[in-house]
Amino acid sequence: MLDIIPFEFEGAAVRVIDRAGEPWFVGKDVAERLGYADPTNAMKQHCRGVVKRHPIVDALDRTQEVRILSEPDVLRLIVGSRLPAAQRFERWVFEEVLPAIRKDGGHVMDKATNIIPFEFEGAAVRVIDRAGEPWFVAKDAATILGYANPQKSVRDHCKSQCPVGVNVSFTPGGPQEMAVINESGLYGLILTSLMRSRSAKTGPAFLPAPL
Repeated sequence: MLDIIPFEFEGAAVRVIDRAGEPWFVGKDVAERLGYADPTNAMKQHCRGVVKRHPIVDALDRTQEVRILSEPDVLRLIVGSRLPAAQRFERWVFEEVLPAIRKDGGHVMDKATNIIPFEFEGAAVRVIDRAGEPWFVAKDAATILGYANPQKSVRDHCKSQCPVGVNVSFTPGGPQEMAVINESGLYGLILTSLMRSRSAKTGPAFLPAPL
């Protein structure tokens, strides 16, 4: 069953559709909050996901098929926005809305972590499955996004998504403790990288499907 969850960003409505625990955002709401004069054209220009629509009843009791957006497409609209509020919107989406949708206020250390190896343009991106939530090896993500100093980039851009150490056995010498970041921290790195250089715009492509 699809449920509409009404959120507000700085006093304006942003509707979110809960589809089996995964958030899908009403595209028009997101584009308007980010200052796009033509939401439809903005989605055509910036969003690359498969077009999905959802029936919503409007104020006149008419059923309208509205376009809904996945998390990566919401990020692309944020990156394309010229409003100073775009970064505040990014924090609001990934720190307030997504945790509320997933009913998960935090992440608990799982000693029996699973490492899922992904590749982005030939480079490794290691993902840790912790109770069904993806956590990314911070060094992998920062290196791929072009940060010269991965540790510093994580400290600077993932402050509210504080990285945690997790013991993972992916080295020949045995377990090694590495910093990992959640989705919100990852998007913080991507957003900053994209704002610095449009050459990183394909970054979200290595995001795995929901675990």
